[in-house]
Amino acid sequence: MASRALAAWRHLTLLALLLPRLSLEGAAARQCFWPGQAPEDAGCLSWRVMVEANNARGWRTVPAPCVGYVKGYMTRGQYLRDLAGVMEQASGYADQIAGAGAGADDDGLDAWVFDIDDTCLSNLPYYETKQFGAYDPLAFKAWASREACRGIPPVLGLFTALLEKGFKVFLLSGRDEETLGPCTAGNLEAEGFSGYERLIMRCEHAAIPLSECVSFVTRCSSASRDVDTAEHSDSLPNRKRLDGSCFCEQASHDHDLYPQIAVKNVIRTIIYQIALTNNSVLLTCHGLLLVSACRTPEYRGQSSSVFKSAMRKQLVDEGYRIRGNVGDQWSDLQGDCVGDRVFKIPNPMYFVP
Repeated sequence: MASRALAAWRHLTLLALLLPRLSLEGAAARQCFWPGQAPEDAGCLSWRVMVEANNARGWRTVPAPCVGYVKGYMTRGQYLRDLAGVMEQASGYADQIAGAGAGADDDGLDAWVFDIDDTCLSNLPYYETKQFGAYDPLAFKAWASREACRGIPPVLGLFTALLEKGFKVFLLSGRDEETLGPCTAGNLEAEGFSGYERLIMRCEHAAIPLSECVSFVTRCSSASRDVDTAEHSDSLPNRKRLDGSCFCEQASHDHDLYPQIAVKNVIRTIIYQIALTNNSVLLTCHGLLLVSACRTPEYRGQSSSVFKSAMRKQLVDEGYRIRGNVGDQWSDLQGDCVGDRVFKIPNPMYFVP
């Protein structure tokens, strides 16, 4: 038996040595690319594979020879086929969890985390006009403010299916909450992404400790009254509402003690409501919408990976179990508390550390 195996191995070795020397004619030969004969975009294909495998890091722009290749990949069907494959895997995994009775419908703490840009919403038109060049924060904010990003249908399908299965879905983005919060929420709503548990965005301004926020809310709640909170309560969409009401007769005076609490808006209807979103205490008192970003400011200027790790850890600290994590960047899927499984959406357009 050993002699036969050795003879077979020698035969294969001989074929391996002879095959490159064989003269191949016709169309079949043209389909077999030897070194030095590969098509022009083969190098770009290799580059894209390195990007998706997270072997190519820190790049600022698509290599100039590959701009046309990346555009073709994103617009001629291959991207959508690859994306559909990822979503099929994620959907099958979600079915397994639900079928195993893992608790998605029990305590309400089974969660999924989704990135937003080029995960839920597509920025392909913007990056096409930029020739996939270096990131321009001002230009991107102008683009995002238009609320023109189209939803990505396969991702929306997974998002909707997860909600139907009883999972809590959190949207986690590195977008600036102060400048892009309302337009991001509006864009998501317009593209069908509604019913999520919380929209978490980066806060660029200074923050006060959560303990001080809790103290402020406690003092405010101690003077609470019984009021009707049902009327116009939907004027605060996508906010995680907590039980309780708040009558802040001295809110304007308390604000002087908390200069970091910014008066963000004036609303006509008085809604005596305490809400918690983005780890921020939201108070509506006498028509003033007071927002205090109760996060420590050390995330300002930090990488996406550091910021998103911290936000996921806070979700875990709240008791949530992150069963799945979906993003187009490896920085969405690495760090702390990444979840039981991660699903990487292809994106050769840009790199976020």
